[in-house]
Amino acid sequence: MSRKTIAEDIKSTNSLLGTLEALRSVSIIYYQATKKESVEFYHHLDMLRGFFPFLSGLAPDNPLVHALTPERAYVLVTSDTGFMMGLNQRIIEHFLEKNDGGYPLVIGEKGDMLLPANIEKKFFSSFKDESSVSLDDKIAAMTTALLEGIASRQFGEVHAIYPVSERFGSYDIREEKLLPLARISGAELNTFGRELIVESNPADISDYVTSMWLAYRLRHIAIESQSAEYSARIIHLEKSCDELRKRLNEGQKALLKARKEQGDKGVRESTSAQAAIAKQRERLTRLHAKN
Repeated sequence: MSRKTIAEDIKSTNSLLGTLEALRSVSIIYYQATKKESVEFYHHLDMLRGFFPFLSGLAPDNPLVHALTPERAYVLVTSDTGFMMGLNQRIIEHFLEKNDGGYPLVIGEKGDMLLPANIEKKFFSSFKDESSVSLDDKIAAMTTALLEGIASRQFGEVHAIYPVSERFGSYDIREEKLLPLARISGAELNTFGRELIVESNPADISDYVTSMWLAYRLRHIAIESQSAEYSARIIHLEKSCDELRKRLNEGQKALLKARKEQGDKGVRESTSAQAAIAKQRERLTRLHAKN
């Protein structure tokens, strides 16, 4: 490979490395922003959880509070970005390994494609795909589907399986219960609420709190999954940057080697030329001496 070709390759590699490093920096900024936004949701979620023990006693026969059927639904949060296919596969495998006949509500086209075709499911587009449906409308549609499933006794419990980033530069999957409310709070046998005097109908209270809980929890899950996507992107970009740095280092070594070889060649050619000139002079000197 010529010096010119090596130099051009180094220039293009250096340019690509700069672009990927900039993208990595942007991903870090977005990762930190989503983690901060995620933390801000805990106050609202904790406030709503405070109602659950009271509802456990107020509404002992409400399917939103207590499971009245053993069937489960699973909200499977997958991503349509190219960085998350391995994690998407793990989410689907986690669901399939449970083998409990659960009803999947899958978020993300790539996750939907990974599910066997014979499994009945409900599909929602990816949280990040807002080309036609906003995130608020998407969460509202999911909330309605879950509430209708609980009300019709199609399922009694709702679990979410989604990607999460516990710390910078890592990601994993998590499974959490979303409904019924008493299972979340651990207040299944709590009877304290029955001693309270309330003005509103317990069913209305349960419906309102559940709707608020699902709206906040699903949005929080959306933020957590986006944070995991950025974390996966950072890892992917860092690996790509490491490969480019290695290629750049090898290119610089090759360029130095090519320069040295060219320098050595120049020295050899110069030495050879000087030797040839010396021989020519010596020959001319001998001829001159004979004459």
